[in-house]
Amino acid sequence: MYNALSTNDQVIYNEVLLSINRLIKKYGQELKIEWDILMMIMLKLNTIQLPPSSPRGTNNESSGSYKIAYSETICLIGELIRKDCYYGDKKEVNNLLEMFIPIQTEHVVFLLITDRMEKCVPYNDEWKVNTQTLLKIYLLGDDRASIQQKVINELIRIFMSYKGLYEEEMISHMISLFSHHTTLSSASRKMVSELFVEVASVCSRKHFGGILDMMNELYQPEPLLVQQEVKSQALIQLFNRRFNYVEGSTLPTIYNALLQILKLENRENIILPVYSLLFRMTANKCYKIVMDKYAFDRQSVAFYEKRRRSRDPYGRAGEMCGESLYDIVSSFYHNLGRNQIYFN
Repeated sequence: MYNALSTNDQVIYNEVLLSINRLIKKYGQELKIEWDILMMIMLKLNTIQLPPSSPRGTNNESSGSYKIAYSETICLIGELIRKDCYYGDKKEVNNLLEMFIPIQTEHVVFLLITDRMEKCVPYNDEWKVNTQTLLKIYLLGDDRASIQQKVINELIRIFMSYKGLYEEEMISHMISLFSHHTTLSSASRKMVSELFVEVASVCSRKHFGGILDMMNELYQPEPLLVQQEVKSQALIQLFNRRFNYVEGSTLPTIYNALLQILKLENRENIILPVYSLLFRMTANKCYKIVMDKYAFDRQSVAFYEKRRRSRDPYGRAGEMCGESLYDIVSSFYHNLGRNQIYFN
């Protein structure tokens, strides 16, 4: 069959492909060394350029049916891999299947991602190239949320496992790749922000500010209002996690970012967590912070609290929303006086 492909006859191409399709359907689970020959033929069939369409469109119809038959055969191979019944060379078949990721089932794609991730660990040769391939094929090449989430989860797992030895390399050549892609969808950006939050919550302090800059770059293509809300929520989540073991040098970075959120946001679901974080800062007299007047301006606080309470005509904001903003800020002033923290 392989020698027959040296001709320039579309009928022969179709017959060879259909023969392989029937062979895999009937005997796929029994094939072993035959896979080497079959993969050679499949790779050859994938590189064949079919003749241009005739005026009547007959060749165009044949080309369409050929592509459908090829895709179906690829899916048959993927199904054998899912059942663990493929006994050929895994590298060759994975490279072939990755050309047709959108037509594969999620289970097959998960297996391919797992295999690709093994090549993305920092001590492997060409791990940087494999990481770029992973991003291109699975995050940018497939719009299924489950596939994209799988990639993000695997990257988080690798970073957590190897950050002790390879933190700088992974941040420079793996994590930073995501901040430069303007083609990510809004949903994809939200998933990538989860990666940034996980990494920034445990990374060393010298990389902390750099990852915050990456988060800013990630949201640049978004509309301003959407960009600010999603970014603010991600930063609050990050700071809440990072605050448990915050170092002195990262504290000003967190503080300035919180003040920036206050100046841009007016949604109470953002404002209240920000003030709660600021309260935790003032509660510790070890943090020598020069407080900003804007953050603790009584009129600003009263405005936010009045606005929040006005949404409940029965005045049950405290019961519905938990601790009020006024109560939290009252605790601020107590901490400010006790710990001798001054306004600028």
